[in-house]
Amino acid sequence: MAAKEERKRNDLPFLLLLVAGVGIFAWTRRPVAPHGATLNGTLISDDGAPMQVSFEWGQTEELTSQTPSTEAQTGDHFLIDLTNLPKGQQYFFRAKAVGQAGTPVFGEVLSFVTPGV
Repeated sequence: MAAKEERKRNDLPFLLLLVAGVGIFAWTRRPVAPHGATLNGTLISDDGAPMQVSFEWGQTEELTSQTPSTEAQTGDHFLIDLTNLPKGQQYFFRAKAVGQAGTPVFGEVLSFVTPGV
C-alpha cells in the first residue's frame, strides 16, 4: 500500500511516495535560464541494494520522455537540468526508481511552467 505526504522544501511543493519500503520524492529546485528547469529527487529508502533512478517527463501527463538513469542508494540526491524548452509552457514529471527485481516505483506526477511568456 502506498502512502503519500505533501511537504514543502525551499517553498516549493514536492510529494513523497512510499511503496513497499521503497521511497522516492521529487521537486523542481529552480528555473534554468532562460528556458528550462532542474528536476530533483532523493531516494529516501531502497530495497537493500542500489537502484537505478531517473525522471519521466513531458508536456502531458503521459510523460513521453525519460532522462538517463543513474545508480542511487538510500539518501542519494539526483538531479538533471532540462534546457532549451519553449518558454511559458507547462511540463509534467515524476521520479522513477528501479531495483534489482526490476519493478519500477514512481513518485507523484508534478508540474512546472518554464520561465518567460
